[in-house]
Amino acid sequence: MEKINQWIIGTTQGDPDNISAGYSLAGDDMRSRHFEAMSFIASFAVAAMVDAKHQPWLNKTWDYIFSFRLPAFDYYDNSIKMIGILLLSGNYWGPPGALQTGKL
Repeated sequence: MEKINQWIIGTTQGDPDNISAGYSLAGDDMRSRHFEAMSFIASFAVAAMVDAKHQPWLNKTWDYIFSFRLPAFDYYDNSIKMIGILLLSGNYWGPPGALQTGKL
């Protein structure tokens, strides 16, 4: 996760609005895709949760995700946004007993 976090923060210059809707395997922005993709934005936000040093980036991505308005008919991105918000806010359920055993 650390390599991914360093790469996306550097690639976007710390601005979640610069997250592209696609990247090559070499990490190059696929400039032909000029739209936001919640599947990328939310995933990079969740990746930032692994280390407290990424808290400023996590805060920026949270604010971006939470305030981003999608058309009501955009079922896929709205679903990804909802799942991302649930994960990022800690309001998700795990298997029974997972919190007590530290496996979540």
